[in-house]
Amino acid sequence: MTPRQVTYSYFGMILIGCVISFFIVTRFGRRTLLMTGFSLSSVILVLAGGGVYFNQSNFVTVMILLFGTVGGSTTAPVFMTHVVETNPDVVIGVVSCLASGFLLLNTLITFPLIAVFGPAGYLFILATVSFIGVFYMALVVKESKGLTDK
Repeated sequence: MTPRQVTYSYFGMILIGCVISFFIVTRFGRRTLLMTGFSLSSVILVLAGGGVYFNQSNFVTVMILLFGTVGGSTTAPVFMTHVVETNPDVVIGVVSCLASGFLLLNTLITFPLIAVFGPAGYLFILATVSFIGVFYMALVVKESKGLTDK
């Protein structure tokens, strides 16, 4: 696949993941879904880092697409739903700005981190952050399984 095809495919996998999330969030609950998403993301990123280290580009491509599906079906929609449900409009705007700022910061530090640690090392750093996120979700996020809108 060309880089452009991978980019389009990644976006498509995120959309598929978002559709999946509509059906599983009420069944499993937010906390479980977030912890599963962060756990799977950690494993996928470690595998992708190993694929980069051993120069297995097709395997890395599959892991990146799988990462998009997992993120699209677990962490991203649950996070945004949680923000909208628990905060007033002003806070939602602030969170959106902070999220955009984080994406900008992530974009700015990605290449320096890759320059220092290499692509595989960078993926291992992301995997570590995702792994830490599992514990954060376990301690901070309340379970919503079985709860209704009322």
